[in-house]
Amino acid sequence: MTTQAPAITSADCMYATSDGSGHFTAGHVTATGIPAPTLSLVNPPSWLGLGNQVITYPGSGAPTTSALLKDLGTVADGQYTVPVEATNSVSTDIKPLSLAIEPGSSPAFISDNTATATAGTRFDFGVHTASCPAINDYSLQGVDAATSSWLTINNETGELSGTPTAAAAGTHTFTETVTMTNHGQWPATSVRTAVTVPSQLTVTADPGGTKTGPVISWTDASLGTNQSVTYTITFKVAPKARGTALIAAATASPKVADPKPLNNAALITVKLG
Repeated sequence: MTTQAPAITSADCMYATSDGSGHFTAGHVTATGIPAPTLSLVNPPSWLGLGNQVITYPGSGAPTTSALLKDLGTVADGQYTVPVEATNSVSTDIKPLSLAIEPGSSPAFISDNTATATAGTRFDFGVHTASCPAINDYSLQGVDAATSSWLTINNETGELSGTPTAAAAGTHTFTETVTMTNHGQWPATSVRTAVTVPSQLTVTADPGGTKTGPVISWTDASLGTNQSVTYTITFKVAPKARGTALIAAATASPKVADPKPLNNAALITVKLG
């Protein structure tokens, strides 16, 4: 009898649409193998489980086992990782699943949308997003002298911190730089990079960008292996702006599979006032 080791075939990252009350709707996890594998979650949180497992037998080749990710309780929007396991009599395959729980199916801010920075007081703000995938390369350029004297950014997470001074009060500008690198094995085509502009900021420069509502985007016909492209946007902060401005950036190529989808979207938090 022919046998085949199990292989998990569902995506490494998937969105789960939340309804605002702590519940969500998600997709299926799948695996192939001979005999048909059994799916399970490894040490899952109490709010997540699997529905009934359905086996589909093709005309030839290995059957596919599919199970719906099931909402078993309330959970806050966020990014969660749960290992998926597929087992048959041959062996076991385990692959981590990144589950982005948020209201839609695109990068979303899930941090608090307001915060206050006080002159003379240390300022730190944790930035959180739910996304498939996530950008992790950030920098601030062109920041005015008053702001750059105290504001720093974590280049991997986009978190801003520092101790503002009295001289930092007023209207300021800063430039966000987004760098996207194709780490895949093949050239990526129709690559679209987009930045969502929060309502507290005004864009004063976006070289080569196209504005659609609050989104500034750029499209590259092709990006070769290990090739990078960088875009910048300059923002103006209003004199009476307060709280936090959250800037989301994401990039994707709909025609080429990404071996590392979790590094294509991220979030920058800017403290105002």
